Amino acid sequence: MQIQERLGGGTRYRISNAIPDPLAENFAMGPYRNTDPAWFHHDVVMHNGRVYDGFTGRTGLRKQEYDELWDPNYLDILHWRPLD
Repeated sequence: MQIQERLGGGTRYRISNAIPDPLAENFAMGPYRNTDPAWFHHDVVMHNGRVYDGFTGRTGLRKQEYDELWDPNYLDILHWRPLD
């Protein structure tokens, strides 16, 4: 992932809905940044206690700040799985 390379490290995570959908392989994750992108997963990098993705900018966000970008009704069902 380009973000991980630019940061010089960190751990990649895949965020997905932890509740299985019996009719589909994946289940949408809910609104992010007040829009509903209908994502089934989203990849981020965690480095030095901050989360980075294509939307956070160069400084990233603390995990708590990043969590606040998601609809609070979905936050409890989001699962962070390390990819590295």
